[in-house]
Amino acid sequence: MVRLFAKLVGDSLQVSESLQEAQEELDSERHLAEVQEQFMAILAHDLRNPVAAMRAGLRMLGHSAGPDQREIVTLLDATARRMADLVTNLMDHARNRLGEGIVLDRVRTADLGETLNLIISEFRAVAPSHEIRADINVPQPVDCDRARVAQLLSNLLGNAITHGAQDRPIHVSACVVNDIFTLQVRNEGEAIPEGRIASLFLPFKKGSDTPRREGLGLGLYIAAEIAKAHGGKVAVTSDEEKTVFTLEMPC
Repeated sequence: MVRLFAKLVGDSLQVSESLQEAQEELDSERHLAEVQEQFMAILAHDLRNPVAAMRAGLRMLGHSAGPDQREIVTLLDATARRMADLVTNLMDHARNRLGEGIVLDRVRTADLGETLNLIISEFRAVAPSHEIRADINVPQPVDCDRARVAQLLSNLLGNAITHGAQDRPIHVSACVVNDIFTLQVRNEGEAIPEGRIASLFLPFKKGSDTPRREGLGLGLYIAAEIAKAHGGKVAVTSDEEKTVFTLEMPC
């Protein structure tokens, strides 16, 4: 009994030491993760100004450029726009991880349809090889952060252009029914595997493993977070004919 009791005490001390070491490692990892999130937030914040200056310079060049040069400027602006979107997504992700969440500036917006049409027009300009069909009907004011809803549509459209069939049109629709604002982005192409749908809205996850499809996997995550901050949600359905992302939120 004495030997068994001594062994029990020894095992208990060993477990206690192991738990203490594991707790110290966990605290160290948490601190490292927090430092990394802070670094990501600072980096994203400081990158915004040079990217904005680059786009402003490209717009000025576009006004005085000839037809051939204007096409190059348009392509460069599309690249700069993608950089700006990535910076915004990184900043939102870092802010969310640091506990601040998605920041909204909600107002009753009477011209949300115009904002959505503007985003669609920009994508038509920077991705002329893709046909984008729009049916925007938002006749009543919507209580929302207009810039965030525009960012959400931009992320969904960018996803549709990247992963949809290159020779098939993308459909964007928006309407209000029973005080519920609904925004849909539909593209044709390969179906999203059922096992991958559950992770689509997680950060740094992608809908495809195809190397040519670049990105950090933050666009859909940020879209879902924007929807959640508005009291809504983004859902997806996908089959062999089409993939549809749908935002629903109260007006």
